[in-house]
Amino acid sequence: MKIKNITKFRKNNKKLLASLLVSLTIFGLLILSSPAQAFNLSLETSNNSPLRGEFIYFDVSLNINSDEILPVDYLSFSIDGPQTINCKFYPNMTIISGCGDLIINISSADYTYGNLSGVYSGYGYSWGYGYGYGSSQLKYRITLDTLNLENGTYTPTFETFIRGDNFFERGDEFTISEPSPFELKVYLPINKTYNTAKIPINVTLSEIGSISYINYNDKTPKIKSLCKNCLEYGNKAPRNIFLKAGENNITIIAKNNVQTIEQKFVVFVDSTKSKISSIYPFNNQYSNGSNIKISYFESNLKNITLFYGAGESVVKNDCNSGNAQCNFNIDISSYNGQVIPFWFEIRDIANNVAISRKTNIKVDTTIPLMNVYIPIEDEEYNIMVPLNISVSEKVKIIYKDYNEVKPKWKTLCSNCDNFGELKKRTKYFPNGLHQVVFFAVDNAGNAQSKEINFETN
Repeated sequence: MKIKNITKFRKNNKKLLASLLVSLTIFGLLILSSPAQAFNLSLETSNNSPLRGEFIYFDVSLNINSDEILPVDYLSFSIDGPQTINCKFYPNMTIISGCGDLIINISSADYTYGNLSGVYSGYGYSWGYGYGYGSSQLKYRITLDTLNLENGTYTPTFETFIRGDNFFERGDEFTISEPSPFELKVYLPINKTYNTAKIPINVTLSEIGSISYINYNDKTPKIKSLCKNCLEYGNKAPRNIFLKAGENNITIIAKNNVQTIEQKFVVFVDSTKSKISSIYPFNNQYSNGSNIKISYFESNLKNITLFYGAGESVVKNDCNSGNAQCNFNIDISSYNGQVIPFWFEIRDIANNVAISRKTNIKVDTTIPLMNVYIPIEDEEYNIMVPLNISVSEKVKIIYKDYNEVKPKWKTLCSNCDNFGELKKRTKYFPNGLHQVVFFAVDNAGNAQSKEINFETN
């Protein structure tokens, strides 16, 4: 009898164990088959230790998977601490209540029609069909001005309300503390040269005060107010002051109830573009690269760049300011026989730029070959000296007698390739010794010279 009872007990235990294993298996499958999180909330804080009066930025978002659509009723952003803010707004940023000085900017929102459902923290939700947000993010940047908040520790919370359900995400705590003693920060202007008389200004104070400035280069310097009972000027929105051309010695002045702070700057204004009066050579003239020049007016010249040929350039930093001319001598022998463009760019110290017109030049870097057959070196002639000169191309032939009382260049012929070769030519030279230099120069400025010494009687 005892043996039968033991056997029956063992059989019952085996059935119980089997039932337990089946139950555990089914429970595990249910856990594995439960929906994963398909939408979530995020909240990021830009500064966890702001000084009172500084701005804090909160990036909040409702992230929605591509197969979910959420019928969001409204959103809430709250701050809890020594003071409380509870801002409620619709997804399109329309304020419902409590937002005060908060600034809300939307980054993205996709509104569509479909099956309204979602999964949050492993739990699935269904709201039927209709319009909702999906396939994206509801993303906002919320700006908080801490000036009117008490010092202390605050906790931000982002919350969404969907058809009677609410979901929230708490952010990191941040602590507002009192700023250090009165401080002036000038971001603009800076010590530099500006190309406009309209000068940007960006000034901030560590606490409420007044901001002004004085320009000691004005004809009658006086303090000019920029703002009173303010924390900034030109920091939230662009602001400008107008200064005269030339040097401006500026002092920015900040005052509160007990203290005055000053910062000094030297701002140079050059808003006048350079004026180009002429460039040389003229269009379609010959050039060998020497004596390419520009005439201009620029009071505060920085440099002049000559561009030529296939994108080549030369920069000169030693050209004069004012009403001036600057000459360039460049090697363009690789372009010999071609037509190439050239132009200039003038830049002043404020980086104003003036560009000349493009001009084409005919490149000729070949030196003309000149032969002086008569007179002959060390020969004697009567006072009417025969001349016989030939040149390899059309040139201008000139000469100078250095034994004259006042030597000067005299022209024998222009646009010629000989003088006295085809027709007898003579020139008068008074009695005595003569040191004569003959000079042949073509249209591009290429030249050859020869010296001949002879005597007349």
